[in-house]
Amino acid sequence: MKYVVLFAVALLFGCKDKTTELTNATTADTIYHNGDIVTMEGDAPAYVEALAVKNGKIQQLGPNGDIMALKGPHTRVVNLEGKALFPGLIDAHAHFFGFGPQASGANLLPPPDAGVATIDDLVNTMKAWATAENIALTGWIFGLGFDDSQLEEQRFPTKADLDRVSTEHPVLALHISGHFCVMNSKALELVGIDRNTPDPEGGVIRRMPGSMEPNGVLEEMAAIPYLAKAVTASTPENLAKQVQAGLEMAKSYGYTTIREGKAMEQHEILAAFAEKHVFDIDVVSYVDHTRSGYLDSKWYSKGYTNRYRIGGIKMTLDGSPQGRTAWRTQPYLGLADFLSTGR
Repeated sequence: MKYVVLFAVALLFGCKDKTTELTNATTADTIYHNGDIVTMEGDAPAYVEALAVKNGKIQQLGPNGDIMALKGPHTRVVNLEGKALFPGLIDAHAHFFGFGPQASGANLLPPPDAGVATIDDLVNTMKAWATAENIALTGWIFGLGFDDSQLEEQRFPTKADLDRVSTEHPVLALHISGHFCVMNSKALELVGIDRNTPDPEGGVIRRMPGSMEPNGVLEEMAAIPYLAKAVTASTPENLAKQVQAGLEMAKSYGYTTIREGKAMEQHEILAAFAEKHVFDIDVVSYVDHTRSGYLDSKWYSKGYTNRYRIGGIKMTLDGSPQGRTAWRTQPYLGLADFLSTGR
């Protein structure tokens, strides 16, 4: 049986199962039926035959006959055709502010999620994305999601690779972990990184073999300060489009609560969109410990204001398991591998 995930914006399963007298107040807006409707109540899977929605909330669920009794002349009836309907998903750790760039930038994910299996694929994907309209979004050519462990070459791309995308415009490829990026020569020049730039505290500027010349790969705090500028829309209008694209992408995967796992100045942007009632799912941010002053605002609360709140502080103690910067009791690589990769 083919399954898809559907969701309702608000999920309140404590509804009465018995049919009530049909009035304008009780007529359902939408009814879902003819599928596996999973309530997720209790320790074992619980299924019902049909579900009614009223004013954006689950009105009632139960036997098909009881729910169909709530059908009025304007009720939309959705035949699930054997598919499954689940409660909305609550994200445990994502970065909502990256959803908009992910939805609007070049998709560098490996198969089967996208088509970047080699560095040539990455270069060609970014070149194809780099239309005048797309570059105008941020002023950069950017893409997200490449994974060195999934590339055929088993290595990071370098500035030489990204110079094949463009030498005229800054180019940035963001690693799937979000802890690394690669820049082309133009981008390194733009942000002021050269052979004389020391590694920042908590970060590494990778160098070309036998040289202090940057090879384009930036780790952790050598990368993070520049990421938002490269991938975030540069005008209010484009930023609004980007945030909306991120919302739609989150909802397409069934999320009804999404997190921003490390908010710095991004909190102010999220709060501004909340004030404009943009969010139709819940957004929770965890502000970086360097921005702890935001906890003094109204947004730090157990309740949401216009579907947004600060949930706490993000403290980074190490790094990324995918990027091999997180602490481990055993090394990621053997000595021979370390010497051959320079890591």
